[in-house]
Amino acid sequence: MLPRERAARDFSVDGVVFTVAFDVEPAHIVVTIDGAHPGFQLLADALTVLWKLRPAELLESLCDHRVVGGAFYTITYDDPDHGENGPSDVTIIDGETELNVPSAFFSAVVVELARIHLQAVGKIRFPWFDALSAAAKAKIE
Repeated sequence: MLPRERAARDFSVDGVVFTVAFDVEPAHIVVTIDGAHPGFQLLADALTVLWKLRPAELLESLCDHRVVGGAFYTITYDDPDHGENGPSDVTIIDGETELNVPSAFFSAVVVELARIHLQAVGKIRFPWFDALSAAAKAKIE
C-alpha cells in the first residue's frame, strides 16, 4: 500500500528517462508521468491521462493494436496488420499536435509503467487487471 504522500520512481527506455509519481486520491491512485526529454513530454502527458482513464485498453492495445483515445489524447498504431512484428510506429495525437514513436519503444514504456504501478500498489486493488487478456498479462508479468 502506498503511503499518503507522493511516491516517485524514475525509469529509462532507450535512454529516455521518465519519472512516475503516484498520488493517492480518495477513489484511486493517480499516476503522473514526466518526460525528462522535452520531445517526449507529449507521450508522458498522454500516458498520464490514458493510464488514469483506460489502463486496460492501453495494455490490450499492445496486443491487438486498437486505437485508444479520449477527449484529450488518441493513440493509433500505424499499419496495425504489419506482419509478425506488428506495427512499426505509434502516433500520439493531441489536437493538431502529433508525435510518432517506434512501436517497440511505446510498448516498452507502457509495460514498464504497468510493472512499476503494480509493484507499487499490488494487482489486487485493480479490477481491470483481472479482466486483461492472457496476452496482455503476459507482457507485464
